[in-house]
This record gives sequence, C-alpha cells and structure tokens, in this order.
Amino acid sequence: MIRVVSTTIAVLIIGGIFYGGSQDYAVGLFQPPNDKWAHAAVFGLLTYLLWLGKGRGRVLWVAVFVLAVSALDEYHQGFLDGRYASLGDILASLTGIMGITLALLVANARERVK
Repeated sequence: MIRVVSTTIAVLIIGGIFYGGSQDYAVGLFQPPNDKWAHAAVFGLLTYLLWLGKGRGRVLWVAVFVLAVSALDEYHQGFLDGRYASLGDILASLTGIMGITLALLVANARERVK
C-alpha cells in the first residue's frame, strides 16, 4: 500500500511542478535564495517518495529519474513568459536528490550489516 500511495503522491507533485510552473502565479513565487531551498526540498522529497514506491534496490535509478525531471522542468521554464531556465536551479535540485540518495544508501548499508 505504501508503494501505491508514495508513487501517487510523487506523480501528483511532478504534475504540479509542470502544470503549476506554467501558471502566471509561479513567476516570482520563491525569491532567491529561497527558490534554491525549494528546489532542494521538492526534488529531495520526490527522490524519497519514488524510492518508497519502487523498492530499496533502485535508489540510484530513482535519483537519475528525478534529476531528469528537474532538467525537464528547467527546459520547460525556458519557454514560459517571465520564467527562465537556470543551471543553479538544477544544481539546487541535485543537492536535494543527492542528500536523500546518500542517506538512503547509508541506511541500506547499515541494514545489510545487521
């Protein structure tokens, strides 16, 4: 059940990123440097939710997928009025993704040692 719920929430968040990001209210929603914190938090959360949904052995594949979503989001923003693509945003997203990925890898390693 947790797999279905976490995957559903992740899909809704991804939809919200692309749909909500294309709305007028998204322009200037988060001001620097808070926008970077938002990227790290949202994409870190996506990494965790999709890891829960896909099982423990696939954390690196999940991280690659979430990074691809982040890159696609920035690419998408390049076509929107008032928005722009930013390498800094991708790096902020990567920070959140890698933080969760490393925590999950360490937790998995500790479980194997037991």
